[in-house]
Amino acid sequence: MAIFNRLKQAVLGNIKRLVRRVAWTLLIGIVGTYIVVAMGLAILKFWPAPEFHVEEALTANSQSPHRIRLLAKGEDSLRARLAMIRSAKQSLELEFFIYNVDEASRLLTRALIERAQAGVKIRVLVDFSAPVFQLQPIYARHLRAHGIEVRYYNTSANYRIVSLQHRSHRKLLIADAHAVITGGRNIGDEYFDLHPKFNFLDSDVELAGPIVERIRESFDLYWTSDFSSEPPQIAVPLSSEELQTVQKLFAEQGRDAELRAHFDPAPAPAPEPAPAQGAALQVDPPRGPKAHACEDLSFVTDYPAQGENQRQVFTRLVEELGKAEEEIVGESPYFVIREGGHAALKQVIARGVKLKVLTNSLGSTDAFYTVSALASRMDWIADSGIELWAYDGRSLPEVSSQQWTTSHRWGLHSKRAVIDRKHVLIGTYNVDPRSANLNSELILICRNQPEFAAEVLADLELRLGQSQKVMGDGSWQLMPLIQDASGTQVLMSILSLPLVRMFDFLL
Repeated sequence: MAIFNRLKQAVLGNIKRLVRRVAWTLLIGIVGTYIVVAMGLAILKFWPAPEFHVEEALTANSQSPHRIRLLAKGEDSLRARLAMIRSAKQSLELEFFIYNVDEASRLLTRALIERAQAGVKIRVLVDFSAPVFQLQPIYARHLRAHGIEVRYYNTSANYRIVSLQHRSHRKLLIADAHAVITGGRNIGDEYFDLHPKFNFLDSDVELAGPIVERIRESFDLYWTSDFSSEPPQIAVPLSSEELQTVQKLFAEQGRDAELRAHFDPAPAPAPEPAPAQGAALQVDPPRGPKAHACEDLSFVTDYPAQGENQRQVFTRLVEELGKAEEEIVGESPYFVIREGGHAALKQVIARGVKLKVLTNSLGSTDAFYTVSALASRMDWIADSGIELWAYDGRSLPEVSSQQWTTSHRWGLHSKRAVIDRKHVLIGTYNVDPRSANLNSELILICRNQPEFAAEVLADLELRLGQSQKVMGDGSWQLMPLIQDASGTQVLMSILSLPLVRMFDFLL
């Protein structure tokens, strides 16, 4: 018996020592990774910037009349994309953070192939972010065989921890350098009300006019940047096995025929050219969301390069918010505030401007860790005086179509704001450190257009009507942020708190 007890104690002692060793190894690994990444990002902040001509290449302002439409519904946005592809006569440029392999991408990709076969020059630039990347090189090789060029943005190896953090989060579909769709949506079922489990309430704008030529110049800058590269073995023909794999994306299957008949029943006519400056602008397209005339327009985007000093969108957003006189109503799927953002908010509110922001609750988000970051700083954020609301995660009948999905969970994905009920900002920028410091983003700013602003604001108010107030007047409450979440979501959010506080600059 004594031998058994000694053996038992020896085994338990070894187990305890092993557990301690593993715990210390994990702790050292986490802290070490944090230090390496933090030091790398600190160095990048002071790294000399490449010689870009900002006004010529990336920033554009126009007082010419432009036709602009809000695409608040996923169904409208998918239909508008297909119509724009069908209408292209010379060129199409696509740039996305995510390009999934699913029903929506099949509809769009098949339409692209048809236009390429008709002689339209098509280029597709997709970010290579490992957690979300799906457009594998075999798909790119197949597209090349059909006349479509594909490049990847930032294919840095996983061990290059610092350079790997820089991603292009931009989203563009440009037709003939005259019309563009941009905003929050990537290419994937969940952005167009087609996913069976979880869908996004998002928003885009369709814009036509002379500033689109400058937007395409920014695409060219990203397309030719050092971060952009061709997929490996791009010119190698596909084997028979690879062709079978490719069919998962390109061959018609399931309900594709029904979807095509609903979203893309016939080729759309080419959009009318925007009128010359001073001429009357036709703002009533034959169908779909209402069009407006915007005659004071700006386009701003970040550099295709690393380092905080390459980011331009955050600076412009702070400038635009600083011009507000009475009210700002904004929407962001994530709300992770650090020192710079907190200071900017306090300055705006200190001038007497009312600031209301809508974001996701734990039950409506696809990123529970961002809610952890918000929950851990409620006192600090509430101190700014902001009014914050959380979406409850249910479908919104006026905006979300349930015709093609059985999803019961819906989350916000729009990135937009309305200032003083007459200026609209919409683009790809999330209110989080990643958009501010790491990602390349873009925004469109339409000023002095109260009718368009009223439409955007009305859509925002619909979502606010299905949300709960989290903070306002310096006070806050946690329950509206978590009460619609599952037990698993709450547990994951709690467990992630230490890492979230340590790595908040990567969220």
